[in-house]
Amino acid sequence: MKNRNGRKRVGIFSLLVVASLVVIFLFVFVGSKNTTGQNRNNVKENVVIVKKSNIISTADLSGTVYADPRINLLSEVTGRIKKIYVKDGDSVKNGQNIMDIDLSKTLYGRSEVVTITSPIKGKVLLLNVSEGDTVFPRSMLGVIGGDNFIAKFYADELDAVNIKKGQKAVLSFEAYPDKKFDITVESVSYTVVTTQQGVKAYLVTVKIPQEEYSYMKDGLSANIKIITAEKKNVLIVPIESVGSDSSGSFVDLIDEHGNIKKTYVKTGISSDDFTEIVSGLKEGDKILETPRENIFENIGVKAPFGMFKNNGN
Repeated sequence: MKNRNGRKRVGIFSLLVVASLVVIFLFVFVGSKNTTGQNRNNVKENVVIVKKSNIISTADLSGTVYADPRINLLSEVTGRIKKIYVKDGDSVKNGQNIMDIDLSKTLYGRSEVVTITSPIKGKVLLLNVSEGDTVFPRSMLGVIGGDNFIAKFYADELDAVNIKKGQKAVLSFEAYPDKKFDITVESVSYTVVTTQQGVKAYLVTVKIPQEEYSYMKDGLSANIKIITAEKKNVLIVPIESVGSDSSGSFVDLIDEHGNIKKTYVKTGISSDDFTEIVSGLKEGDKILETPRENIFENIGVKAPFGMFKNNGN
């Protein structure tokens, strides 16, 4: 008797859960299946009219500005930093003295000084040593940056396959929220690279226009919106109106009688807000703003009794 009562309680609880879900469904959607127009105002709030418009697909990436070229100064000897002639941010000429390294007498039997010079015209981006420091072969002494600037971004494979040299883009910076710069993509790597965070991605590079150099600093955070595709006068619907399952993409189509049918569609490119419909709908069709299946998924439950199976198309 005890087990039987337990099973009854579980059965009753399950029925209550299912009944609650059905009530929610009827409350939200009863108007959308009404053919007499009694709840027509409620339906309109959840209906989208399929229309034609232009659509732009973009890839949005985050990256960093770098001086170009960017050259690391490395020691080739063992010794002590005797004198430094520049400081961070100084402009330098090609061949200008950067620092002197006093070589160890015990190794060479005589006192000798090696002078490190700048390999290019540009700026001192970093001095990594101080006077009196001991350095060894391959020790990092500093970084010299050229007079040009580039920005580097990393794209995952889904974005990278759509990004090509010459594509138009808009560059923006966190430091200058009110400024946007029109540029083009300079290059996209053909092989995957590993970022400093250990993520595998493809390197996307753009050149900063010279007229914008006054705003630039090595290391600035940058954002780019690359136009990867653009179509004119095509069918579009809101992104949230398209659901997907194992059979493909679908919408909830409202026919002339007010009946809702799960209708599979072929999609094209997408913008931030809209998706292109290649086939399955026509201009003027009415669809639900959000597919019914998606609403139940958003609250973490399955639709009861398979109530949202395809009713047609």
